[in-house]
Amino acid sequence: GTPVENKIKFITGVALESLQKLKEEERVFDLVFIDADKGNYINYYDFIMDNGLLEQSGTIMVDNTI
Repeated sequence: GTPVENKIKFITGVALESLQKLKEEERVFDLVFIDADKGNYINYYDFIMDNGLLEQSGTIMVDNTI
């Protein structure tokens, strides 16, 4: 294993359902990587920001954007 593997969590599933579960668990992240259906990226971003899932100094990375 690696020294950071216990700090990384990969989540697969329906994006908004997964985000809702993280909210219910009161999870907060330093880094969020969004790789989902492109048409809903803004909805995922808004949910993350509106529900405090990202640390104040955290970073969001989004796949396939320019």
